[in-house]
Amino acid sequence: MPYVSHSLEVKERAIALWDDPQLCEHVIDVLGVSRASIYRWKKNFELYGSVLPPSSGLQGRPSIVTSDMLDDVRDLLHSRPNYYIDEIQQWFLIAHGIGISATTVHRSILDAGYTYKLLRLRARLRNTTQINLFKSLIRHTILSIHIMATDETSKDGRTFYRRRGYAQQGEAATMQHDIDRGERWSLLPVMSTRGYEAKRVIAGNVGTLEFNDFILEDVVCPSRSTYKGSEINVSAASSYEPLATASKCSLVRQLPHSQKPVN
Repeated sequence: MPYVSHSLEVKERAIALWDDPQLCEHVIDVLGVSRASIYRWKKNFELYGSVLPPSSGLQGRPSIVTSDMLDDVRDLLHSRPNYYIDEIQQWFLIAHGIGISATTVHRSILDAGYTYKLLRLRARLRNTTQINLFKSLIRHTILSIHIMATDETSKDGRTFYRRRGYAQQGEAATMQHDIDRGERWSLLPVMSTRGYEAKRVIAGNVGTLEFNDFILEDVVCPSRSTYKGSEINVSAASSYEPLATASKCSLVRQLPHSQKPVN
């Protein structure tokens, strides 16, 4: 039987039931304890008057960070996951009145079950109800063949480098490199389940007029006969309403992740 930690109540109840001839055979299965453990607890009770042996007295230095402090650390990191070690040190000093080293703070964070990861931002005013309504709309009214999505991406010579690297502890990961921005190119693709519906490669950045011209000339006009009456997800900008109306298509907006607070 693998090692399992049992509470004091379980140990006392096990030796009490073990003395009953009619129940002793069922104690192992009901409480999930081994026969050897019951014998050891009975021996401790006979020698010391308790199922637990007396403390050996050989104990290390008591921990500065108690279990209650670890619970507070979990609450702190849950609400402030972007805190640095020195900020948590200051929090220990203010909240609990103790000054501890950065190593102790790091060890306490690990003991609390937290590790350092890439941080993702989530909108504070995210509306779960609207998100569920939007998902329901997409699920019940729109087919995948009706959707075309577009976005803009750009690249130049400066953007082609690896984002992570190795360095000694306490030093930043840097690499000497000749930065040549070169010529910037932008790509406007429109994709659907059938593949690329339209694309345009532009030298430099994409402005509003260029983007509107691409949507009108390369996406909406060629698709008037093919996608007549369909739902086309072209953008969330209100300026595309006339384009969708002209092609007799519905404009489906992506649900915003947050809303402005209401005064």
